[in-house]
Amino acid sequence: MSAYRPHRETWINPATVAANIWDCFEEKDKPLLVALDLEDAYNRVWLPILADLMLQLGISVFCVWWVMSALNTRRCMMKHWTWCSDWTPTSTGLPQGSPLSPVLFNIYTLPLARLNQLHCRLRTFADDILVSCRGKSAQDMMDLICPTLRNIEAYCECSGMQYNGEKAEAMLCTLNNRLQSSSFLPIHYDGQEIRVSDTLRHLGVIFDRQFNFSEHVKSVLYRGITAANILKVAAGRKAEERHLVML
Repeated sequence: MSAYRPHRETWINPATVAANIWDCFEEKDKPLLVALDLEDAYNRVWLPILADLMLQLGISVFCVWWVMSALNTRRCMMKHWTWCSDWTPTSTGLPQGSPLSPVLFNIYTLPLARLNQLHCRLRTFADDILVSCRGKSAQDMMDLICPTLRNIEAYCECSGMQYNGEKAEAMLCTLNNRLQSSSFLPIHYDGQEIRVSDTLRHLGVIFDRQFNFSEHVKSVLYRGITAANILKVAAGRKAEERHLVML
C-alpha cells in the first residue's frame, strides 16, 4: 500500500498509463500526457474545506471533530542558528510525517480525482497529477484536455492549492519520428505555457514518445552503476561488513 490507498500500490498508476498508451497506438490514436505537481501541498490544506469534504463522505461528526481538534492544537516555532522564537499555535496544513496526513490529503484531492472523463483521464497520487487524453489530431486533444486543465485550475484556486510550474511538463506519444513536439499546439495552465518534451517522468518511471522505455533503462543503469561503485570504494577502504550491508 502506497499513498495510503488500499490495494493501490505505486506501480499501478504507471502501469495503467502504459496500458492506455499501448491501446492508443493499436487504435491509431495519439496519446497526450500532462504532468502537474502541487507545490508545498500539505502546508496549503485548508482545514474548513477538509472538514466539509469529510462530512460529505459520511464520516462521523465526532470523528471529524476529533481530527480537526488534533490539527488545531499543533504548535510551531522559528529557528535561526541559536535563536528560537516562541511557540505559536497553527491551524493550517497537515503535519509532515503523520500517518493520518496522506489519508486526509487523499480526501482533500478527491474532487480532482472525480474529474475523470471517458476520453480524458485524470490520475492523482499524493501531490502528483497526471492528465491524459487521446485523439487523431492535435486540435482534438486540445479540445479534450483544456477544459480539464481549467477545472483543475478552478479547484486549486478555491482550495488554496498551487502547482509547481518548473515540474509541469507535457508529452505527445507517437510512433512517427517526423512529428516534432514543437509542432504541437501550446498548452497553458494558470496563464503559463507548459513545456512539451520528449520524455515525461511519473512516479519514478520515465516515459518517452515512442514508448520503448530507453530513457528509463538508461536511468536505471546509471543508478545501478553508481550504487555498485559506491560499494567498491567502501570495500576498497576496508569498510565494516555491516556498513556494506546497509549500503
